[in-house]
Amino acid sequence: MLSRVSRSALAMLLALTVCPAFAEDAQATDALYAAKARWAAANLSTYSFVVSYSCFCFGLDIRTPARITVRNDKIQHARYISSVPGHAFGRVSRVSPLRVTVTDLFSMIEDSLKNDSELIIAKYDDVLGFPLRLAIDSSPGMSDSDFAYDVAGFRR
Repeated sequence: MLSRVSRSALAMLLALTVCPAFAEDAQATDALYAAKARWAAANLSTYSFVVSYSCFCFGLDIRTPARITVRNDKIQHARYISSVPGHAFGRVSRVSPLRVTVTDLFSMIEDSLKNDSELIIAKYDDVLGFPLRLAIDSSPGMSDSDFAYDVAGFRR
């Protein structure tokens, strides 16, 4: 007869064997929480980074990266790195998906794991834990619902 612990372990093993998506979600969740712990331990509320956004969304084409400056966990400045026609003084629009903080990026990853979205990829900085890349299909099975963020040039 199997003990309660053995039955639980067997059930988990069967779940991982029968449903590899469960194992992938568990690994993605573990990686997210480990990254968030590194970010929290760094205790940074003021920082800047370069963010790029790509989307397979109809009518939305944002390819120019922007430098985001965050002070006290709020976006202080958001400016395109190169001059972009139609954008006064290189400022990023307040409604642009480029206007994100590290907390916003973590929230997107967490939401994709909780909802029906498919987290395609999430990579994190080894030291500080902030997301370096995330790619999400917000409506699997539908076209034009994939988007991705890339982060580089992080400064404290």
